[in-house]
Amino acid sequence: MSTAERLLLALEELGPTFIKLGQLLSTRADLLPPAYIQQLQKLQDQLPSFPFDQVADCLEREFGRPYDNVFAQFNPVPIAAASIGQVHKATLKTGQEVAVKIKRPGIEKILATDIEILYDLASLIDKYGLWKDMYNFREIVREFEHMLSEETNFILEGQHAQNFRANFRDDPTVYIPDIYWPYTTPQILTMEFVNGIKLTNLEEITGQGLNRQLIAHRLINAYFRQIFIYGFFHADPHPGNLSVLPGERIVFMDFGIVGKLDDETRLKISDFVLGLVQRDTAAIIRAADELGVIPVYVNRHLLYHDIDKLREKYYTRSLSEINL
Repeated sequence: MSTAERLLLALEELGPTFIKLGQLLSTRADLLPPAYIQQLQKLQDQLPSFPFDQVADCLEREFGRPYDNVFAQFNPVPIAAASIGQVHKATLKTGQEVAVKIKRPGIEKILATDIEILYDLASLIDKYGLWKDMYNFREIVREFEHMLSEETNFILEGQHAQNFRANFRDDPTVYIPDIYWPYTTPQILTMEFVNGIKLTNLEEITGQGLNRQLIAHRLINAYFRQIFIYGFFHADPHPGNLSVLPGERIVFMDFGIVGKLDDETRLKISDFVLGLVQRDTAAIIRAADELGVIPVYVNRHLLYHDIDKLREKYYTRSLSEINL
């Protein structure tokens, strides 16, 4: 068994908090080797599910009646299982096909215990670790705790999805599943079922005759709109949360984690992007400095030289020519 496979097993055994951490790392090919990314991607929607009797108990407790009195059909086998909950396909009495997301039993208590452990570890690293002068690990854990708190709030997630749906209601290139509020509670989120192709399933995308370049263009455009126009963006874009429909229409799902940017921050990010487009290294550094992402110990002269070198190296190349 490889080290990457052992890491995957360790995260699964440690439970939901560490699984979520692994999910976040699975999107960071800039930090981890391909073998680790390949293993951690299994945490995105291929986790062990919890038994259906617990699902049925939750449905009856939340709706006040047996689940078969609420749904015309309910598939007992989940279509996806993640760290916070799992998703089942169902059909309402009115005929609509829906995806029902159900929170893992006792998840809040488990997360609270895990976060306490992470705070203790962070305190030790902040005091004795090799990176204590570079990072504030307790602050990182605090941000992680806030993220998990929002992700376990299904009412808030439904509201986020509704806001995204309103923002893109006139955009034919993006689709956001609708939320069924009469069937949504703090423990259960019921949304429109959308049968798209995962963005990582390149073979099926090509087999369906979809234009991969157009899909990439529309995905980038959707994110630029979220960041620069609305200041409200999907902050958990791993492949389990993104798919594509016929006509190269991008589907965003799972709005448990979102980001919000004020006008000032959006302006600074705009300055950074303009600096890249205009090949202005000084403007790039100035914008990055205003965003607070340049540590105080960084040598500005060397930073300028490195950015200049990278900019000249990659500016005229297409993405297909760059080994990401």
